[in-house]
Amino acid sequence: MPKLSRLVSIAALLAALPAAAQAQQPAPAAQAVQPAPDSPEIVVTGERLTPDQVKSFVDALTKAPIDGQLSRFERSVCPAAVGLPSPFKEAVLSRIRQVAVAVGLPVGGPKCAVNLLLIVTRDKPGLLRQLAHDEPRAFGDMRGGDFRKMAADPAPAAVWYLKGSVNADGQEMPTDELGQASVNKTTRAASRLNLPARPAVTGAAIVIDAKALPGLSTTQLADYAAMRTLARTDPANLPPSGPPTILKVLDASPESEVPVTLTPTDLAFLRGLYRTGTVSANAQRSQIRREIEKTTAGEKR
Repeated sequence: MPKLSRLVSIAALLAALPAAAQAQQPAPAAQAVQPAPDSPEIVVTGERLTPDQVKSFVDALTKAPIDGQLSRFERSVCPAAVGLPSPFKEAVLSRIRQVAVAVGLPVGGPKCAVNLLLIVTRDKPGLLRQLAHDEPRAFGDMRGGDFRKMAADPAPAAVWYLKGSVNADGQEMPTDELGQASVNKTTRAASRLNLPARPAVTGAAIVIDAKALPGLSTTQLADYAAMRTLARTDPANLPPSGPPTILKVLDASPESEVPVTLTPTDLAFLRGLYRTGTVSANAQRSQIRREIEKTTAGEKR
């Protein structure tokens, strides 16, 4: 996406490159589970979860009204990274592409326009404020109060999404002459189950504090970034107890055990989201729950 493509060059001037060297090479355990670079799939199985555990996990990560919809990427993803030395950057980007393919998303070619951006920096709030000053359009329609809240949040990662709409045929909906209302040109009839349009994510960016990276592998960093950007997820909404998830790796204490890759629940969540159509958020949640239940029951997908 042009807004994020321009942000890459600006962020490259601002991010502290040496800080990102703290994202270590994969530890032996991570290497054991990391698929080969050219593997088209990530296949995992896991322990069975109770229906209550599944529902709690899905509900925590899908904050949308029942009659609303959960947005996601509707076009191929084109990831880029800033603030990582070349060997680590390529490993992280390769893994993000791999996850995207595994959940059903196409990936753009070598000259694609960036629409998924990972930035690593030692000064997260300072970098965010500078980016907003230099390229405010990269934050889409985010309000000033929301931006200030994001910049002041002490969490190790900040994420924002650029929004659009697609119709029931999966076609992007242009705006009217005033640039306000979306114009739906589909001829497909709407119904109670299939809605005439759905919100879409046209771009996503994540800024991660380098101080949260020591001890993490490139796989963990990539999988965390993918889980935050391919779906509108927020670890702050997760209950204290629940299934293991890659979403907790940045906040975990040094002594605690954390996943070395996307967990079966994480991957099933993303697959379920990308297998839903133009339906309500409630129907999308049901699809995601079914996908998690199948996967965590030990069924290979």
